[in-house]
Amino acid sequence: MSISLWQRREHTLPATADAVVVGAGITGISASLAFESRGLRPLLLDQRYPGWGATGRNAGYLMRGAADNYAAAVRELGREKARMLWQLTEFNLNRLRALGALELTHCRDYPSCLVAFETEEAEELARSCDLMHEDGFTTHLIEPSGESDAIWIHGRPLLGQVNPGDAVCDPVELLAWLRSKLAHQPVPETTVQRIQPTDSGVIVHTNRGQVHTDRVLVCTNAYTNPLLPDLGEHIEPNRGQMLALDATTLPQEQRLRFAYYANHGSEYFRQIDEATIIVGGWRKHHAGPEQTLDNNPSEPVQNGLEHFAERVLGRRLPVLHRWAGTMGFTPDELPLAGPIDRQAGPDCPIWICAGFTGHGMSLGHEVATRTAEAMLGADPLPDLFNPHRFPPGPRY
Repeated sequence: MSISLWQRREHTLPATADAVVVGAGITGISASLAFESRGLRPLLLDQRYPGWGATGRNAGYLMRGAADNYAAAVRELGREKARMLWQLTEFNLNRLRALGALELTHCRDYPSCLVAFETEEAEELARSCDLMHEDGFTTHLIEPSGESDAIWIHGRPLLGQVNPGDAVCDPVELLAWLRSKLAHQPVPETTVQRIQPTDSGVIVHTNRGQVHTDRVLVCTNAYTNPLLPDLGEHIEPNRGQMLALDATTLPQEQRLRFAYYANHGSEYFRQIDEATIIVGGWRKHHAGPEQTLDNNPSEPVQNGLEHFAERVLGRRLPVLHRWAGTMGFTPDELPLAGPIDRQAGPDCPIWICAGFTGHGMSLGHEVATRTAEAMLGADPLPDLFNPHRFPPGPRY
């Protein structure tokens, strides 16, 4: 991607910076805020513009935990790690609340609900509810007989698990609000070509020149591999697709009461206002072609989403808009956060915070804040996110 002489003059980079953050999504902006709160002058760079990637293309769920249920997380991660992950997502939302995020026009408290259409998943939701109660989390189950919105009338799930303390947002509005708190604004249209450690710090090579700094934090999610190939090989691009439906013909009593997740988190849908429902997912039905950096919707997935929406809503609603965004997936669906050099540890000048596997809104602000603080000598990050936990080489 070329830039003109005039664009280069407009965004001339400083020769030095206290820290360089690469990627101006939810993690990059949150990390930059954390650096500024410690008195540093960070330089935040983005190849396109803030929110161009997954942050500006997601469904706006500020939910506790992961898309799948707690019992599944306990099975995959173990009890202690699952509990820690759920707690971190609560901290993420609480930190945003404390800053005032829920005062934004399109950010509000809104319970989420995991629904099961199959007996096996329904049994897992019941088990999840018991486990979460044992671990001190607030949640409850709901059954079809007591619910009246379109999902329960037409989709007929067997069981739902409600997380009453969750929230939803317009992710672009939220990011712009966080960005407004920065004293040092992001520099757009800046491609980081190479990150070079030296005896006196790090040189960041860009299409606009070089920057000398003491520390670099890479927050590029699905786009990490070119910069940090040894760790980026563990972050696989996966395209998430969505559509918005005209819900004006949906009867008032059938409007969606919750922000829903279904089929172990593979599909998700919520009513964003009286006239609009958004629906996303269907990626697992076309897994191979969806492992791509292409942010354009594809016909097979979009058709699948339309049919899924018709089935669970009981009617075919007009499509208002279609879009897609690329997420960064890791083998265990947890982000990589920490120093890139295992031996150097906290003294390493280059760190990573990427690979959020579709949970960037629910985890990104908290994990990025903690990562920036850990780089400056604060509490170490949980080993849950150790970027060296996978063996080198291809995932499969």
